[in-house]
Amino acid sequence: MIDGDQRTVARTEVAIPPPDRNNVEVSQDPHLWWSILLDCIHALGRQCETRHITRLAIDGTSATVLLCDTNGRPLAPALMYNDARATREAQQFAGIAAQDSGAIGASSSLAKVLWLLNNVQTPDTVYIQHQADWLSSKLTGRFGQCDYHNALKLGFNPETGIFPDWIIESGINRNWLPRICAPGEVYGFIQPKIADQLGLSYQTEIVAGTTDSIAAFLASGAQQLGDAVTSLGSTLVIKLLSDKPVVSVKHGVYSHRLGNLWLVGGASNSGGSVLKQFFTDEEMLKL
Repeated sequence: MIDGDQRTVARTEVAIPPPDRNNVEVSQDPHLWWSILLDCIHALGRQCETRHITRLAIDGTSATVLLCDTNGRPLAPALMYNDARATREAQQFAGIAAQDSGAIGASSSLAKVLWLLNNVQTPDTVYIQHQADWLSSKLTGRFGQCDYHNALKLGFNPETGIFPDWIIESGINRNWLPRICAPGEVYGFIQPKIADQLGLSYQTEIVAGTTDSIAAFLASGAQQLGDAVTSLGSTLVIKLLSDKPVVSVKHGVYSHRLGNLWLVGGASNSGGSVLKQFFTDEEMLKL
């Protein structure tokens, strides 16, 4: 929690079990995220008065995606950001996709969604939701919305502000694509029954969030052209503030819109998770 002067009022963290992994397949039950979110907000309430919270934003790992029905019920486990099973689906649209699209590759949201549509029984209407989208929608009760940062790897074009036609040619129903909002734009108010459960005001606004690495960039205070931020998590991510987009798919470089500017960057497969090949959790804690 931060106040109007961006000072930290309270903070908390709750550990979440690791995703299920089977070679290149990495998935997780979305209900775990919801349970952890509730635990986090309850923990904040033990530090300060949560009824003073006016806005709430959720950020999540880019390209962690799921399908849900019109009531928000997940139709299958979510495919995590580093799931790489959708190689055939990625090849399916490689020939028609814009070559500078963030959706290219087996780990993209679009490839994973096509895999889910090919392998999961779905109703006539589904919503495509990323991790941050689904949790935000659970709070408002309104599904089918997404921020334009998380939507990049679903094929959204941040320069034109639309989903291009080639996505429909790949096999996605346009009605299933989320409505795109700018990060910080209001999705809606929190549902009263959830507000009561969490000790929040009925007037708490749920706003569009962003991806984890962009949240890290914003939190650093970087704001001048040429400012760059490196985030070391399970992977290593770099973001640099530019006045124009720079894209090179073969080098893993892509650009996110940030207001009237652009965040140019990419992610390395090498990061903190590499240490798990050499040390146990107990050893790393001790070191």
